[in-house]
Amino acid sequence: MQKLNFPITFKNYIELLPPHCVHSVIFSADGAIWSTSEGWTFTSEDGQTISKLMENPEEAMRSSLELGQRTYLVVYADNDTLVCRKREFGIMVAKCKMDFVLGYCDGTVDPVKCLESVQRVAEMIRKSSRHPQSK
Repeated sequence: MQKLNFPITFKNYIELLPPHCVHSVIFSADGAIWSTSEGWTFTSEDGQTISKLMENPEEAMRSSLELGQRTYLVVYADNDTLVCRKREFGIMVAKCKMDFVLGYCDGTVDPVKCLESVQRVAEMIRKSSRHPQSK
């Protein structure tokens, strides 16, 4: 099988997440935002908060995450995955090499499918031979 040799960007990865994620973002541990879905506000402080939560999964399980106008309860955390919920709303995060993929779901999408999509895209980034280009 021939390997395709064309530049892939973080935006290309973001485009793989709908329809299972309403909004999505790829960011680094220091909060740098590499790509985000249109019409969604995600700050570098949000990224820093999430990466800190994932550093200590046991502590994360006893905490919550404030994002936008909502406070989410952390329902699952390990070194590679973070799941936060508030009723029908959810934040699904998967760690890739040095970055994080976040998918947001609401009552219109299945949170399990959102998490699966986020994990699949994170795995694709982990397996890529070189770091994608920004936006």
